[in-house]
Amino acid sequence: MEIYCTICCKNKSKDVKPLKAIDRYISDRIRSVSEKGKKDNIPFFILSGKIGLIKEDAKVPYYDLRLEDDRVEEMIKKVVIQMRHYAVSKINFFGVVPEKNPGWVPYYKVLQAACDELGVEFVMQKLK
Repeated sequence: MEIYCTICCKNKSKDVKPLKAIDRYISDRIRSVSEKGKKDNIPFFILSGKIGLIKEDAKVPYYDLRLEDDRVEEMIKKVVIQMRHYAVSKINFFGVVPEKNPGWVPYYKVLQAACDELGVEFVMQKLK
């Protein structure tokens, strides 16, 4: 299955009950990629630094955790399992240039390593 994907964001709804991921994360970028997925009929996932790959309609509790380098290896294992579960064959990743946005680097490392391990095509779609 081909998917669209971007990373989560710091700005989240603080509602205590679990919310759909698309409602938990407050981001024009996330909403824009979600809309593109709907238009192109391609499932949209969000890469969370805590949960891994999340379908946009999956329920997510509130949390505040950014993916750091010390958790990359652990997250690669989790994402590999999730990609197998969803039978992901191609990831169109919507992101920014990591060299100019160091906070994105661990997320790139996870997706690239998981894709390499599974032989999944990884396509970077640069956002402005």
